Amino acid sequence: MHSIDNSNVTGAINSASPKIVQMKEFAKIFGRILNRPSILPIPKLAMTIVAGEVANYAVMSQRTSADKILNGGYKFKFEDLEVALKVLLK
Repeated sequence: MHSIDNSNVTGAINSASPKIVQMKEFAKIFGRILNRPSILPIPKLAMTIVAGEVANYAVMSQRTSADKILNGGYKFKFEDLEVALKVLLK
């Protein structure tokens, strides 16, 4: 909605998080939230059970930048992965 309502944002945008997190770090944070050990990265099957179709995007390697939408004035509701996962999983 931000890009539709804001004439400063044109063309394709990437709405991925502004903070890049590798799968190892994601597993560590996810394990901490679930109070489970997180020695190994989360397998795709586990992500699919928890996140459904979105899991494919979570386990793919992504070299993205949110600079364009941030420069257009967009404010992410959750910039911190741990906070976002806590809200999503409660």
